[in-house]
Amino acid sequence: MRKSTSDTSIDWFWNRILLPIRIIYHYLAWFIFYLFYRIKYRLKIDGREHIPRKGCFIVAPNHESHLDPPLIGVVFIRPLRYFAKIELFKNPIFSMLIRSMGAVPISPNPRDLKRLFRWTKYFANTNQPFVIFPEGRRTKDGELQPGRPGIGFIVQQTRLPVVPVYIDGTFEALPIGSARLFPSRISVRIGRPIDFVTRLNISPSDKMDKELAQRISDEIMGQIKQLKDTVENPDNSKL
Repeated sequence: MRKSTSDTSIDWFWNRILLPIRIIYHYLAWFIFYLFYRIKYRLKIDGREHIPRKGCFIVAPNHESHLDPPLIGVVFIRPLRYFAKIELFKNPIFSMLIRSMGAVPISPNPRDLKRLFRWTKYFANTNQPFVIFPEGRRTKDGELQPGRPGIGFIVQQTRLPVVPVYIDGTFEALPIGSARLFPSRISVRIGRPIDFVTRLNISPSDKMDKELAQRISDEIMGQIKQLKDTVENPDNSKL
């Protein structure tokens, strides 16, 4: 593995040299969060058969709440990686917590895109599936938002399959701006992986194309919308 930056070198040490410790921690945390979502929110999961059994892939859920990242970890079971705003790492205790759960700090500054791409390339090279929210931010009203081109650029760079996911109920449980949890019922539906390399004939030599990136993002959000429709109208369609 190429240790191109100190960040990925430290991450490599934590995830490879200390792998047994991380696995124990991961499944302990998974069990605790599973009980939390299952008991408090009667968590329902559909479509687990669509999760790739091996290899690296991108998990692409809609974003309703701060409850979403650990929820996705519960749903997919295997360790996943996340990107979090750099401001969340200022508190050393909270920083240690979210780092131990697989998060890495990323600045929203467009100038830091190269750093984001280094991380996604590193995840692909080390076979670590990671989560990208296509909308780029949490919803303010509970409705799906337009996708942003960021995930499209990452697909072009990594050429990885994308697993669309629809989350329902976390907005009601913890809406944006709220500091307390509310009663809700949470459900998650997982869609079939999307192979954009075959679907859009993406070549390894292709340069980053903003129009293509937005098209990829739009198609992912379209798949999430279809998953949403099957949750709200289960008798009308079946994915």
